[in-house]
Amino acid sequence: MKPGVTHRNHGGPPVLKMENIRKTYDMGDTQVIALKQAYLCLEAGDFAALKGPSGSGKSTLLNICGLLDSANDGELEFLGQPVAGLNNRQLTLLRRENMGFVFQSYHLLPVLSASENIEYPLLLKGEDVKTRQNRVAELIEQVGLSRFAHHRPDHLSGGQRQRVAIARALVNQPRLVIADEPTANLDTETATQMIELMHALGKAQGTTFLIATHDERMAARCDRVLNMRDGEIHETTEIAVHEMA
Repeated sequence: MKPGVTHRNHGGPPVLKMENIRKTYDMGDTQVIALKQAYLCLEAGDFAALKGPSGSGKSTLLNICGLLDSANDGELEFLGQPVAGLNNRQLTLLRRENMGFVFQSYHLLPVLSASENIEYPLLLKGEDVKTRQNRVAELIEQVGLSRFAHHRPDHLSGGQRQRVAIARALVNQPRLVIADEPTANLDTETATQMIELMHALGKAQGTTFLIATHDERMAARCDRVLNMRDGEIHETTEIAVHEMA
């Protein structure tokens, strides 16, 4: 592990560990280096912000951490398991069973209600009806949307849609949630509510969060801040989480 990248042993393997990850893209005759030497270690329960200017490699890093893309070089382990050599089906199952995703633009299915959007990952997983109903009812209450359970996304506010997206990401009780600018489209009050909601639900479930953000409000609430520049994580800063309101 690269010096300066924190690895706190909690009695088991890290949720995610990458060492010397390199990713390049061919653009005609030009080779673009997206990640040139990335090291990262995320432990169970980490709530980490990933900061950096546009073009620094954040999106590429998120895609590789989410097993949506592969590196050209380096080593990546998820839950102690090397990812190299897994086929597409194995990667899909690993994501489905252990990961959740929250996007800036919500990515909700417009023809489904709020509760149906939350339930959808459980359907893909093959959970029985009672398990799905109980889990959805629990989460939709926790995110404060019980009154809106049967509303479709176009009848919800931006903050309500993001609450649905957060609940959907957590419905499988994943080990890792990857969030890409989850507060970018929200006003200050709503953004603060979303940050506190993610933090509270994540801690309750022991879920690890990796959150790409330009939002200083988001970064200030995180346990760790990872700074990216030119395809590398240059430092890992541990900060105290602000007292939740």
